Amino acid sequence: MALLTPQTVGVIVSNLERAQIILRESHAVHGRIQQIALTEEGTSLLAQCRERVDMLENKLIEGFADGEEAAIRRWLVRIATAR
Repeated sequence: MALLTPQTVGVIVSNLERAQIILRESHAVHGRIQQIALTEEGTSLLAQCRERVDMLENKLIEGFADGEEAAIRRWLVRIATAR
């Protein structure tokens, strides 16, 4: 959906790991499978990001009627899934 190559995702994951936002470990049974989890710092950062996104979304929809907001959300979903 984001149209990222595997190489780009690998760089992003490495950067998040280096910043100690995520922890990457090999699967206990299938060693080639990489499991990724948020660290405590990553969980805190995610909560902050969600708060910020909620605030920005609320600011964006100010002045729209409920029906208009719903129509915009449906339109955005169609755009995202059309690829």
